[in-house]
Amino acid sequence: MSERNSLYELIRDAVQENGRLPEWFSLPEGEKESGAASFSDGARDGIALYHMGPRKENIEELIETLKLVNDDKPGEAYLKLKEFFSDDNNRMLFMVDPLANYLFENHTDFSPEKVYAFATALMRSSDNAECIKFGLALFEMINVDDGTSYDVVRTLALCNEFTMFCAFSMRQWPDANNELLAAARKVDGWGRVHTVRYLAPLTEEARVWMLREGCRNTIMPSYSALEIAMKCDPLRYLQRPTCTKEEYEDIRFLFLALLDESAVPGLSLLPDKEDLLKSLLELALNMDGGAKDLVLADQIEAFIKDKDMPEVQQLVNELRQARAA
Repeated sequence: MSERNSLYELIRDAVQENGRLPEWFSLPEGEKESGAASFSDGARDGIALYHMGPRKENIEELIETLKLVNDDKPGEAYLKLKEFFSDDNNRMLFMVDPLANYLFENHTDFSPEKVYAFATALMRSSDNAECIKFGLALFEMINVDDGTSYDVVRTLALCNEFTMFCAFSMRQWPDANNELLAAARKVDGWGRVHTVRYLAPLTEEARVWMLREGCRNTIMPSYSALEIAMKCDPLRYLQRPTCTKEEYEDIRFLFLALLDESAVPGLSLLPDKEDLLKSLLELALNMDGGAKDLVLADQIEAFIKDKDMPEVQQLVNELRQARAA
């Protein structure tokens, strides 16, 4: 599909022995975001998802592309697709659902074999990020493993630009939650933010990882903190008698993210916030948490300023005294 190296090949060839991409890796400037060089991998989709309302997208060009595929004209279809995505306003993110609805209603009009072949060719061979996302969206809807396609998706998922679209597909796979957990562990940016949205604490391993590591991303921990707290019952974790200092520090990190509501809602939306804060502070008093406990005390005090939580305030005062000693 391209005379240049595909983005999949660039990602595949950069993977390290630990199964992750190096910290310096990013997609080539001018390719990753249809020319928007000022955005890091995955940033534009992430910002749109969290801070912009859904847009009504016109998918007629995508439908015409699929009709060309169905008429055995994949080369012409690809050229049409690249031209469509050369317009920076055309983004695959908000086209996934209307495209899925259209294909569901009109599936008898298309050959699944031809669409699948086109989708996997895009994933493997395109040098255009939005075209690859289109391929991943089609692959999610068909969801067939030919022995290698799942590995292609796993490789693309290592790049923050594609992780969310890969997660869409992984949700349909056998052992889906473990696939999502493995993907989340190998990304630190927007990719981790997105996979945590779909990850569920179905096993103790997944629950503990989400509580301790899930919001440790390079974007903003608060993007994931509420999702984790609502799914993983941090109160039960806080009340474990065997909680270690390292585990406490990870949970403290999660709560600092929950308390930071500057960009997205956090602790305010939890029904048991007072019990959570009391348990956290009681645990803090039994740990040598250092100066960061004073930061925690300040953040909690600011949060409860207009709330009737005298027991929480008392524990904040005790924590301040303990750390000042």
